[in-house]
Amino acid sequence: MRSKRLVGLDSVLLLVLVIANLGMNLDHFYTPLDSGVYHALDELPHWRKLLLPVNAGNPLVFLGRTAMPWKLMTRSLTVLLLLSYLIADLLGKQSRSPRPVLAVKWIVISLIGCLLLVIPTAVTISARWTGPHHELAHDGGTIQVEEAIKLLLRGHNPYFSTYEGTPLENWRGFINTAVYHYPYLPFSFLQFVPFYGIVHGVLGFYDQRIAHLCLWLGAGILSLFLVNDPQRRLAVVMWVTLNPLFLHDFVLGTNDVVPMFWLLAGWALLLRKRWNWALLCLALGGATKQMALLVLPFAIALMLRERGISWRKPDAALLALAPVWVTLLIICAPFFISAPAALIEDTLLYSSGGLPTSYPIQGAHGYGAGTFLLFFKLIPNGSVRFPFWIFQVLLCGPLAIALLVRQRREPSTAYVFAAFSVFLLAFMFLARYLHGNFLGFILTWIPLAYVVHEEE
Repeated sequence: MRSKRLVGLDSVLLLVLVIANLGMNLDHFYTPLDSGVYHALDELPHWRKLLLPVNAGNPLVFLGRTAMPWKLMTRSLTVLLLLSYLIADLLGKQSRSPRPVLAVKWIVISLIGCLLLVIPTAVTISARWTGPHHELAHDGGTIQVEEAIKLLLRGHNPYFSTYEGTPLENWRGFINTAVYHYPYLPFSFLQFVPFYGIVHGVLGFYDQRIAHLCLWLGAGILSLFLVNDPQRRLAVVMWVTLNPLFLHDFVLGTNDVVPMFWLLAGWALLLRKRWNWALLCLALGGATKQMALLVLPFAIALMLRERGISWRKPDAALLALAPVWVTLLIICAPFFISAPAALIEDTLLYSSGGLPTSYPIQGAHGYGAGTFLLFFKLIPNGSVRFPFWIFQVLLCGPLAIALLVRQRREPSTAYVFAAFSVFLLAFMFLARYLHGNFLGFILTWIPLAYVVHEEE
């Protein structure tokens, strides 16, 4: 019986990720380049010459698509790097020293990440600020977070204020109800206030995606602390940083990388049984985006079991949970005290359909149960109210109980995040809308749990 695989798990995973990204995402990635980035970069010739050295006469330009040479070059370089990785893996099996092979693999992964994410994001940021062309940034995860920081620095409550008169108004030529609501929790902008001051002072402008790029790099580094095996480390890093559903909207500025960073930090600390710090990081992730809060029941159940703390002793349990409730209280209480109705409307009712200006069912794109309602015309349009919460309670309540009961038989951090992923997917499928970037965040955790479970 052969004892070694022909190729490593990391090579198979990279092959799948490259196929997915090339076949699914690159055309979507560079839609902004086709529609606006090239025209914007004309205003900065040095950027165009440096990053996009093509013109309408280039033989790779056809049907007027001036971004095509850059697309094709990106694809070709990505395939070349994939080939290099596979060669290193196959021939490296016979190497006496694994270090040179590992070094080649890490270099290849880094270069692919630059091609698929860093360079497109940098180009889009540059193009946005030449006009400015704010249609080249995500309305919520980038523009609204930036405006919330500015409001806070001017002494205003981002939840009580409107975003009329900002780039969010008439974003991409339509009426955006987000001008009346800030849908994220306070840490989504609070954590970036110092970063805003530094970047704006150095560059003269601020784009939230600069912070996202730093957190994307940080998420990749944090994933190294989930496993010890070199091959598994390669696999988890490439999954976290090259997940096609995650990269799908990253370039335009969705902010799912922010809670992902904090949850990865919490997971790494849970593995080391640093309970207080782990709960603190998980709470910070939850204080950024509401989805991340749903990891807390599973993480808390694991912590209490491992520390031998029973709910029958509420004082001890409450003290053990102090990193969670104190953190959430410190972050959210000032805004709640200042404008309680505004905070509840923006962070709860806006997304759940409780307001006339609520986010529409399924939004511009969606993958959840709302599709069935609209397809079969069970509701007249996406703006109506529908009691999704009833189905979430009836179906997700028993699911949560079943998952927590199973966790008692299999207490591990891998199970915590696998259960969190399954529960969150069910909960969001039955929500008013489920976007593609939500799926990227939700489905990140199952493959990671699979790999971590092998070592835990």
